[in-house]
Amino acid sequence: AVGAKKAINTLEQGRNKLYDPCVVDAFLTCYKQDETLGGLYTPVNLQ
Repeated sequence: AVGAKKAINTLEQGRNKLYDPCVVDAFLTCYKQDETLGGLYTPVNLQ
């Protein structure tokens, strides 16, 4: 499985190239506000 840090990095690097920037921005905004995305996932430390 890909780690959260690598997944976030992949999304950021693919923004405008592979992934819709609005979707990437929306996901990152939600993720930064609540890493569990409403309690669906276990939080991880991206540091």
